[in-house]
Amino acid sequence: MCPLASYSDATGSSQCTQCDAGKSTLQTGSDKSSDCKVTCSVPDLDDGTSNPTEGTTVSTSTAITISCSSGYDTGYNNHSQYKCEEEYGCFKKCTLPELISTDQSYSDSLAAGTAISYGRSVTVSCLGLEDEMKCFGASLSSPTCSPAISVTGTEDIRSGSQQSCSAR
Repeated sequence: MCPLASYSDATGSSQCTQCDAGKSTLQTGSDKSSDCKVTCSVPDLDDGTSNPTEGTTVSTSTAITISCSSGYDTGYNNHSQYKCEEEYGCFKKCTLPELISTDQSYSDSLAAGTAISYGRSVTVSCLGLEDEMKCFGASLSSPTCSPAISVTGTEDIRSGSQQSCSAR
């Protein structure tokens, strides 16, 4: 019986042929060259689980189902299935902070305390001005300090700098 990454296409032969570079079989005992597929190993997933499980060798066309832990999701589109060669992971959601003025509001009728997905943008409106905040790395980017917006100590992903915005 041939080991992984090899096959024997001659009936009854114990001689095994290695798969081409970058290809492997998904199981031992393969008996034809077409069993050699481009494969990858399901990567480790922080803050979630995958099916097939982490470390399993799969064909690049195999769908990997992701389930994130509570408070995490796979991002703005929140897909649950990926292919091995796609980038994916579980990212901490961001929580919208309290607004400091009744003249302020979040887009889409969102309220303070709402958890939003990684990569999602939210517009803050105040006295006819609008500014965007984006969930990135479990924190919201700071708005560009529109009047009466208060967000302290969050990372501004546009410049990578720390900002502190407060009421004017």
